[in-house]
Amino acid sequence: MNALILAAGLGTRLGELTFDRPKALVEVAGRTMLEHQLRHLSAAGFDHFVINIHHFAVAVREFLKAHENFGLDIRLSDETDLLLDTGGGIRKAMRLFDVEQPVLVHNVDIFSCTDLRGLYEDHIESGADATLLTAVRNTSRYLYFDADGMLRGWSNEKTGQIRSPYPGFNKTQFRPRAFQGIHVLSRTLLPLLDEVPGQKFSITDFYVDNAARLKLRSVVSDANNWVDAGKPETLVEAARVVESWIELKKDIMQTFNAKQVKDQVVQWIRDWFEENGKGCNAVIGISGGKDSSVVAALCVEALGKDRVIGVTMPNGVQKDISDSMLLINHLGIRYCNVNIGDTYNALMNAVKEQLGTLGKEVSNQTIINMPPRLRMTTLYAISQSMNGRVANTCNLSEDWVGYSTRYGDAAGDFSPLGGLTVAEVIAIGKELGLPKELVEKTPSDGLCGKSDEDNLGFKYAVLDRYIRTGQCDDPKIKALIDDKHVKNLFKLKPIPHFEYI
Repeated sequence: MNALILAAGLGTRLGELTFDRPKALVEVAGRTMLEHQLRHLSAAGFDHFVINIHHFAVAVREFLKAHENFGLDIRLSDETDLLLDTGGGIRKAMRLFDVEQPVLVHNVDIFSCTDLRGLYEDHIESGADATLLTAVRNTSRYLYFDADGMLRGWSNEKTGQIRSPYPGFNKTQFRPRAFQGIHVLSRTLLPLLDEVPGQKFSITDFYVDNAARLKLRSVVSDANNWVDAGKPETLVEAARVVESWIELKKDIMQTFNAKQVKDQVVQWIRDWFEENGKGCNAVIGISGGKDSSVVAALCVEALGKDRVIGVTMPNGVQKDISDSMLLINHLGIRYCNVNIGDTYNALMNAVKEQLGTLGKEVSNQTIINMPPRLRMTTLYAISQSMNGRVANTCNLSEDWVGYSTRYGDAAGDFSPLGGLTVAEVIAIGKELGLPKELVEKTPSDGLCGKSDEDNLGFKYAVLDRYIRTGQCDDPKIKALIDDKHVKNLFKLKPIPHFEYI
């Protein structure tokens, strides 16, 4: 889902707070406004971001670089040379999105408890050209909507100015609403945006001028759960909204709808195979753990058991191979067993021999990571011979701290669990009716004899809460998670390449 954060404004209402920084980097509750918005939008499911910049643009660039873009897909729409106002800024920024989907536009200094994902999905279902979040509250400038929620006009209460493309417009016949600084725009608006002369213009003016040509609808929100943090006196109120986000997310698993998300993932798998491998089989390495079990079950529900192939790959003797067979028999899928033990030993001996000629020994990390890479080689060998697509079985929690082997278990063609935490994966596993001993099995890499949590130095429950809420009660563990996250972000990115112009 696409999100545009408007952060180019001068922030003059914040006074001396923006003398040496952009308003996007003014702090609320210990974090910058920009970080709050990125985390909040990301938690709501938005994954493609554009941020427009102007005032102290370099500072925003450096802030994002220092935080590795928070692991997100972020592009910048640079208005350094000319501040384009809201309309001009949106017109320029919309072209930076690769994904042809609507764009949620969110002012960086607006803090609300609005269900942003729900607003986005509601807009798509409505077929509107734009959906504007509005409220019943006092303001100096009102938008006016009819009984069906369609925009009809605008007024400035201070100056008495009234605008509408409808002849004889009488504002008393319509419903006054205050614009909340959050709206969703369809790509159908771009041709009309391009008709506006000049580079600078207001998006509100554009909406009003084109109200008769476009379907511009209102969704009314609760004004009490909304704060414009563009003034010093409202920063405390914004902090209270942030606290409400945290409290809401503390109980995230109480509101997590495992069946709904399971159904969404199943449909996503179907859609992915329809586009990227119509009629192909899903090939999955079956370790006997929860992640491969859940992925296999999801693929069975999405594609049917005849199109799912499990592969067990013990390295010599695997003590819990019975767990892998339990899943295979439970799902009734085809499988093959490839023991990588001889290959591992032969390759390791050859590597040791050659490193010895260089005066080096095989590192512990090499010993740990070689089996996952051999297993991925095995999966692709079987996949290419079975008209298959290889499933990645990593979850969001593992990916967040880099607990995977690059080009090993971190590889694959599609990733059903890449956006789900450990707790969420377990909930979906239970919803799928998988055996309890598989879903609740203590996670372990099966290589070093320790559990995942022993290796990481913290519990998955702590990590999951931090991912979803940004909260961690132990400063040392928070620092450890942040350090692992930043150091391992490269694993989630495409290989950097030289740009030849």
